[in-house]
Amino acid sequence: MEHDTMGQVAVPADKLWGAQTQRSFENFPIGEEKMPTDLITAFGVLKEACAAANHKLGKLDDTRYALIQSACQAIRAGELADHFPLAVWQTGSGTQTNMNCNEVIARYGNNKAGEALLHPNDHVNMSQSSNDTFPTALHIAAVTALVDALPVFGTGTVLVPWAAYCLLSGAAARGVGLLICWGVTNLVRSCAQAKLLGDQIGLDPLASLTAIYIGWRVKGGIGMLLFPLILVTLCQLNDRGVIRLWKEP
Repeated sequence: MEHDTMGQVAVPADKLWGAQTQRSFENFPIGEEKMPTDLITAFGVLKEACAAANHKLGKLDDTRYALIQSACQAIRAGELADHFPLAVWQTGSGTQTNMNCNEVIARYGNNKAGEALLHPNDHVNMSQSSNDTFPTALHIAAVTALVDALPVFGTGTVLVPWAAYCLLSGAAARGVGLLICWGVTNLVRSCAQAKLLGDQIGLDPLASLTAIYIGWRVKGGIGMLLFPLILVTLCQLNDRGVIRLWKEP
């Protein structure tokens, strides 16, 4: 039996979720559509990043931080997929899925520690709200899906061929395109400075996509065909070490 502010609720002994997840599971038996695996994986990234921030601020001790890390890594590895049973049809701002993650992480960590060190709200969800965690997890899942669907380019290899393209075209509009590409590239990379997030999702393909899109919008026609082809070729040569176009940071 699990307890929360609403009283007791029976939770299967072989499951890691707690009372709030169980209540949602029982009260919203709607459809067969479950929360996407990509979103749950993104929560594994998010919760570890939050724990890292709280640990750095001195709000979370080493032991609890390590337990949360371990649980999040297990989520991202797909080892705990059976412990996320909730439907996409639920009320609120994703609170039930957020709590599902908090409860699973806490129970996993406590089982590993052999004692109740983690509380779903007090530790796993520290300084967080469903109003920010759910949309953030959506963003992480979307970026990850985009990266997985694109060839892996290097940010530096985007800027060099794009600069050459601008110079050869001799048009001021291409120079503006270069500045936009450079700005977007650096903005994206700045958003990835957190080591955890940077380790989990590579953002370079976003910069590549931006360059290709700008090339298409500015030049059109033959540029739409040739520029991506040249870009892909140079990037592949760079990735194979045949040429080195840019010194990566």
